[in-house]
Amino acid sequence: MSKYFIYINQKTEGPFRVDELIAKRLKADTPVWNEGLKDWGRASSVRELKDAIDVEPPPFVRLTAGKYLTLKRTAVLVLSLIILCVGVAVGMHYKEIHDLKREFRNSPEKYVSVSVEDINANLLFGGVSDLKLRIRNSSPFFVTQIKIEVTYVRLDGRVYGRKEVDYSFLPGKTSYSIKGPSRNRGVQVKAKILSVKCQEAGL
Repeated sequence: MSKYFIYINQKTEGPFRVDELIAKRLKADTPVWNEGLKDWGRASSVRELKDAIDVEPPPFVRLTAGKYLTLKRTAVLVLSLIILCVGVAVGMHYKEIHDLKREFRNSPEKYVSVSVEDINANLLFGGVSDLKLRIRNSSPFFVTQIKIEVTYVRLDGRVYGRKEVDYSFLPGKTSYSIKGPSRNRGVQVKAKILSVKCQEAGL
């Protein structure tokens, strides 16, 4: 069994067995040494002496009525500030969403757009096939229906014809590629949004 020397009351004492040190009620910072240690160290740093260290509880502080009321008032004040901050944040968010909905109703074309993504045109005889349109919704709102006008243009720039395409259900912040109608005349295609329906924005 290991035996330890201790430095206490400005002198070296020992050697002591661990069970003897338990009776001495060592402090955590009491210097200790044995043959297995290179130098003196604190008792708390030696695992074998864990049970020999006398643990002192922190000083007891009686919570008086005045201190209790102060703590209670402080807690109420902190809670009130938290509720106020949350309320302000919710109010600002609501106003921001409300303003965005109004802007969306006034100018849906700023948020919902369509463009020609791909086209297979027969330049010799005319005709459009494999038409792909890219529709985008940059708003956070769920668009329920989009009406698109597809215009077919001849090689000389004259309009050959127009066709309307309906597309339903375009979530916010998304874009999709959709198939457009083919035509046996025209070599160019233009596309634009005719109308947008969005229940979430009141449109």
